[in-house]
Amino acid sequence: MNSKKTAGRRPPFTPGDIVVSKCYGDEGHIVRRITSCVKCADCGSGWRASADGGEECPTCHRTFGSPIPAVDSDWFTTAPGST
Repeated sequence: MNSKKTAGRRPPFTPGDIVVSKCYGDEGHIVRRITSCVKCADCGSGWRASADGGEECPTCHRTFGSPIPAVDSDWFTTAPGST
């Protein structure tokens, strides 16, 4: 991939954005916060993002997950109701 793909583009996420993971197995329902999002020539989207492990649900007490280290930002989507 060349740098033209991300040249002049803003990252799809910024630290603090609320997301869910589309590709993280049993933890896809967990609401997380983006901790970083940087350019990455090795990623199909052109961006590499990381997210925290989420928080325990105050209503149902469902446990949080594990942090997601640097993966292609396409693994994440904005959490429903967070925009």
